[in-house]
Amino acid sequence: MRSISFIIALALVTPAQANDPQSAAQEILARFDHEPDVRTVQRRAMVYAHAEPAKVASWRQRARLASLLPEVRVAVDYDTDSDDTRTFTSATSEPRQVVGADEKVGYELRATWDLNEAVFNRSEVAIRRAVVNASRQRDSLISEVTKIYFSRRRAQVDLLFAEDISAKERVKQELRIAELTAYLDGLTGGWFSKQTRR
Repeated sequence: MRSISFIIALALVTPAQANDPQSAAQEILARFDHEPDVRTVQRRAMVYAHAEPAKVASWRQRARLASLLPEVRVAVDYDTDSDDTRTFTSATSEPRQVVGADEKVGYELRATWDLNEAVFNRSEVAIRRAVVNASRQRDSLISEVTKIYFSRRRAQVDLLFAEDISAKERVKQELRIAELTAYLDGLTGGWFSKQTRR
């Protein structure tokens, strides 16, 4: 079936293109235009891994904004005093007693800004370390996605050119393509297969 489709693909190549290997190669690679390109797959893998550069840059901005916010303290003080006063007068020997209660409620609201944090936020050191780690992970992810993507494409082209191979070899090649597709699915959260089925 694949050899027939390859023959049809070659039959669609004009005689001028048959003499031009570059045009013939472009015609063959155009058969895979329905699949996402490598840059799109890389971006999708970064989104799935939460490794987009914009997200990492937002960490720094949030740390700077956090240093502009004050530390706020609220306190409420409730105090009850009871007074018991006895006074004696010379005219009468009976004491006069005055009993009273004082209730005091105090409120305190305090906002404190640490201006040192506005100049140099201590969390920026940890964020810088996280940015470096995220950058390494992103580079590693892009490298892995790129290798898998083009290994899969080479396997597809090899299968397209395979005319007289045994059923066993064809099954092996089909399984290799399925394996590489599964890797790309794993790195993109299943997105890759959905795009190739469209």
